Amino acid sequence: VGGVQTASSHMVPAGVAALAITSDSPDPSAVGQAVSVGVTVSGTGPLPTGTVAVTSADTTGCQLTLASGMGNCFLAFTASGPKTITATYLGDPNYSAGPLATTGHLVLNSGEVAYALPGGVPLIMVRIPAGTFQMGSGLTERGRESEETPHQVTLTSDYFLGKFEVTQAQWQAVMGYNPAFFASCGAGCPVERVSLNTILAEDGFIARLNQLLGTTKFRLPTEAEWEHAARGGTQPRFSFGAALAGGDVCNANEDA
Repeated sequence: VGGVQTASSHMVPAGVAALAITSDSPDPSAVGQAVSVGVTVSGTGPLPTGTVAVTSADTTGCQLTLASGMGNCFLAFTASGPKTITATYLGDPNYSAGPLATTGHLVLNSGEVAYALPGGVPLIMVRIPAGTFQMGSGLTERGRESEETPHQVTLTSDYFLGKFEVTQAQWQAVMGYNPAFFASCGAGCPVERVSLNTILAEDGFIARLNQLLGTTKFRLPTEAEWEHAARGGTQPRFSFGAALAGGDVCNANEDA
């Protein structure tokens, strides 16, 4: 199964910083599947209201009209396999043409989607398949909590989850600052000293991430979605087995 690789237009309005392509349906493996494509144009001046042509192999393409710098249209592919989607700005009477500054997101394959955050910082999402699993912990599992009663849970739709913990570079790109106490660890280290409020507030990380990428799809995972992904199809205490190297209190390796 091939994925979608996105590229962007040849020309955009002068003064416009970026033309970004996103897709809520990134995998065109099913012939005839309608793939939603969104285009967002951003910059320092007034946002253009012209049209954008979206093209790719194995499809007739589509055109969208920008409203407040954003637009959306659908592609239907006649063949599966890797695709390169190109968005070409067709003009706006209020602007003269200028060179493209950046590209949109890139779907590496049918299992991963990579978004480009400001400054070229990558955000990689991994497809987690739907399925049924046993949620909770075994009744004899060491360290379990009483509310972790084992029960069967079925997730009916695939979903995407961040491949890594949110990094300091990603937080900086979205929020404009780095709150980490361990900033010296490096931009690729997980961000810390963030609160649920700074993540979910009206101008928090999730809201700003959605705004940057021209979508409303980003959210925190549910507890079931997180556990299903963390288990990786396994049932022991850890996805790699029932033992923790060093133990819970840094003792020698022992059974869980």
